[in-house]
Amino acid sequence: MKRRAWLLALGLVLGAGFVAAWALHHHQSGRGAADRGMLTASEYDRAVAIARSTKAQDHATVTAAVAYVVAGQVRNPNLSGRCNSGRVLVVSLVGDFPGINVSPAPGARSGPDMWVTVKADPTTGDACLEGVSLGRFQTPSGSSNLLPAM
Repeated sequence: MKRRAWLLALGLVLGAGFVAAWALHHHQSGRGAADRGMLTASEYDRAVAIARSTKAQDHATVTAAVAYVVAGQVRNPNLSGRCNSGRVLVVSLVGDFPGINVSPAPGARSGPDMWVTVKADPTTGDACLEGVSLGRFQTPSGSSNLLPAM
């Protein structure tokens, strides 16, 4: 009888511990929480700043915003920044961009999504390349969700 009571008490304590740990984790990473993915805190902050600036500049209604870092450099920039550190921060915004008019090339496929991609140096946040795409946007694996911070 004592053994049963002891096992029941142990089970209740362990169960309460698991519930408390789950509740703490859920509170810290609940709905709407920023998902930094593989970005550092400073890279995430730079990506959010780029996304906010692009959204304001283009008067956009954004339905998705993601960022990630890749190895490499941008060889033909179309903006004033330089992306030659060996890593590139890629920020993509999906949505409606009333200030941008894009028509697909004759015969080219078009999809339901329009997105703007900005490439920047992850250490400085200086943007070096911006482009617009039409098609079906697919979120890259490991990317960070910027939308909650916008």
